Amino acid sequence: MEDNEVMNDELQHHGTKGMKWGIRRWQNKDGSLTPAGKKRYDKQDSDDVHEDHLKPRAKSVRAMTDKELNDAIVRLQREKLYSDLTAPKVSKGRKIAEKALDRMVDKTIETAVNKVGSKVLDKAFDSAITKATNAVAKRFKKTNK
Repeated sequence: MEDNEVMNDELQHHGTKGMKWGIRRWQNKDGSLTPAGKKRYDKQDSDDVHEDHLKPRAKSVRAMTDKELNDAIVRLQREKLYSDLTAPKVSKGRKIAEKALDRMVDKTIETAVNKVGSKVLDKAFDSAITKATNAVAKRFKKTNK
């Protein structure tokens, strides 16, 4: 980059002129609004009516009537059916890759279980054979005395 080129990808913020850090323009220290704040928020409320504030809040299941509950259930079932019907289709390549990955994972798990299982079984058989051999040897010694 040459020396005379200027970068314009900077974000600069200088605050509001005359504003002090930590001091709010529209609120007093106790949280109440200043006269300017009242004027500002009254203007915003009349200009900016959001529909979110007008929506009724959802009732709890216990507070719903049977009809309201049935309507809600039907609505949810239809939404689920719609999402199932409009779900993005998975390509053949992705399906093949997922199957191959599943087979690899299954084979890896099977191999690990077989190795660990065979080691455990080998130790158990060795221990059992040793115990049996010792028991037979003890009996043989007793009978030969």
